[in-house]
Amino acid sequence: MSGSLDGMNNTHRLKQAVQIACMTRGVNMDTLAREIGVRPTTLSQWCTGKVTPRPRHVPIIAEVLGITPADVVRLLGLGTP
Repeated sequence: MSGSLDGMNNTHRLKQAVQIACMTRGVNMDTLAREIGVRPTTLSQWCTGKVTPRPRHVPIIAEVLGITPADVVRLLGLGTP
């Protein structure tokens, strides 16, 4: 997945990862948000860069997206976990 995300800013990287997860799993963003344990508006705000996920959400986001927590941190541009 990293190859397709090269050259994008952090907001677009997370948004694309969420879109890929939705398409792969056949769900919408509302369902994905519920699986993460947040409201759909919160997930949308993460994807647009208005809000950064709390550290406690990183492992849950990783599990739902099928990536590692370190990958989530990189997608968000937060450095290393």
